[in-house]
Amino acid sequence: MKLYISVDMEGLAGITNWKDETEDRERFRNAMNEQVEWVLEGISKSKHNKEITHIYIADSHGGGQNLSYDRLNDKDERVWLVSGSPRPQYMMPAMDDSFDMVFLVGYHAGAGEVASSMDHTYSGASVQNIYINGQLMNEGTINSAYAGIVHKVPVGLIIGDSGLERQMKGDDAVAGICLHQAVAFEIFCGVQTQEAAEGRNHRSS
Repeated sequence: MKLYISVDMEGLAGITNWKDETEDRERFRNAMNEQVEWVLEGISKSKHNKEITHIYIADSHGGGQNLSYDRLNDKDERVWLVSGSPRPQYMMPAMDDSFDMVFLVGYHAGAGEVASSMDHTYSGASVQNIYINGQLMNEGTINSAYAGIVHKVPVGLIIGDSGLERQMKGDDAVAGICLHQAVAFEIFCGVQTQEAAEGRNHRSS
């Protein structure tokens, strides 16, 4: 079994401002790596763990130079890290129909979600909204569609902020964990780090 994990930043716990990436780089990178490690720990405790041979992780935020291959591979030897930029398929590089399941980690609300600390869809400076077949989309729904429709690979887990959880409401087919209770732009509260670390999922419903 092969897993594909696309990791973004704005929906992770403890990150509420894009300045964190540049002004507090060490803490920022540590937070990203630590929370991906939580996911790897959860995978190791899964009843399907022994069936998994490859875990591809795409560093899908910005230039893709946030995650540490050494650190993640030390956590799980099955890890392959896709990093750097520019990348084909942008947030889903190297993803194809050979994978069995996709996880989206650290994802966030799309542009226009009022109670979201860093709402945007790809670029807040140049993209207002994206519609596909008349449906308002965000990065999570676009990448889910790419995995599911183009490659026939299901999305099994989405981890992100409460704004994304609201936008995904009604999709009972996907398990979700909310790490980041957004109140307004660049404001959050109620980080559920213990829930994520212990792998206790709830459905986005």
